[in-house]
Amino acid sequence: MGNVDVNIVSWNINGCGTPVKRKKVLSYLKSHNADIAYIQETHFANENEALKLKRDWVGKVFHNSRSSKSRGVMVLINKRLNFVLLKESRDEDGRVLALQALINGVQVVLCNIYAPNRDEPNFMDEVNKMLGNMKGQILLGGDFNNVMDEYIDRSAINATSSTRTGTAIDALKEDLSVVDIWRLVHPMEREYTFYSHSHKTYSQIDYFLISKSCVNL
Repeated sequence: MGNVDVNIVSWNINGCGTPVKRKKVLSYLKSHNADIAYIQETHFANENEALKLKRDWVGKVFHNSRSSKSRGVMVLINKRLNFVLLKESRDEDGRVLALQALINGVQVVLCNIYAPNRDEPNFMDEVNKMLGNMKGQILLGGDFNNVMDEYIDRSAINATSSTRTGTAIDALKEDLSVVDIWRLVHPMEREYTFYSHSHKTYSQIDYFLISKSCVNL
């Protein structure tokens, strides 16, 4: 990312409402040397609950939630980063949080998403539009609830399960000039981030899409 070397972690924690869970989350992220953490499904009802994670190594907390204890996305920034917020954008559903910022003088756009678990292409269209109105090297990550390649991102191939959301993701990648960084480094490797008990299949639905200008292609 320019001349900035940062370690970014994404994690769907499925709720973080107790002191014990918050401590475990912070300890885990610290053990993985996280500079920036994208957290999904915080289940916080308000901003005050999110600020309870501003301790230990965490210098800044940004959060987007609904009024009820569901969904919710959060970005944690390590104290050691020289981080200056320039602009913040969010949706009204507690699923998207985008931060235009300077990190050690480099302008970036950090975007954390928790996508719907149904075929809803409008969601990705809105993310595409939101990021198109922000300036900087894009680091889009989170729980996409959708596979990008049916033949390698799922343990059981279902050639008929392509979605309109998948098409919207392809359009986003093209419009914003971003690339799946993990797949770029591991073009044929099969690694999964989710198991469906009902379908008895593994799939990769968590991704990082970053600006092509950040990598040597």
